[in-house]
Amino acid sequence: MHKIIFLDVDGVLNCQRTWQGEHEDGFATLCPDMCDRLQRVVQETDAIVVLSSTWRLFEGKGLTKLRAWLAERGITIHSHTKDLSMEIGWGNVRACRGDEIALWLEEHASEFPPLEREFVILDDDSDMLPSQKPNFVHTSFKDGLTEAHAKKAIRLLNEND
Repeated sequence: MHKIIFLDVDGVLNCQRTWQGEHEDGFATLCPDMCDRLQRVVQETDAIVVLSSTWRLFEGKGLTKLRAWLAERGITIHSHTKDLSMEIGWGNVRACRGDEIALWLEEHASEFPPLEREFVILDDDSDMLPSQKPNFVHTSFKDGLTEAHAKKAIRLLNEND
C-alpha cells in the first residue's frame, strides 16, 4: 500500500502559540514539537510527503528552510501539488486546494494506483472536495498539528494494513 501525506505548513507545523512572525528570510518559524509529530506519522506509516502548502511557491529561502527542518527528522518532500489558484473550475469557481490534490492524485495514478494507496490531508484550511473529507485531518492555526491529529493521521493511513 502506498501512503501519502498532503502537507500544509502554516497552521500545521506552526500555530498561533508558536508563531514568531516572519524572520529575516521572510518566512515563519516552524514548531519543533509539530515537526516531531509529523516525523512520527511518517515513521509509523511509511508515508511520503507531498507539499500542498503555499510554501511550495517560494523556491529558495522558504523551501530551503522547510526542507532543512524536515531533513533533521529524516523526512524528504517527494513532490508538490500544482498551483491552480488562478484557474477557474467548474461553475466558474476558482480552483481550491482540494482541486490541486485531486490533480496530483490523477497525474500520479500510475505510480500510486487508486486501489493501492491511502492518503491524508493535513491542513488548517477546509477547501477540500467532498470526496476528500474522509481523508482530511483538519488542524487549526490556533493549535497546529496536535497529538490527536497525529494519531488520526496514523489511523487513517494504516487502517487497511
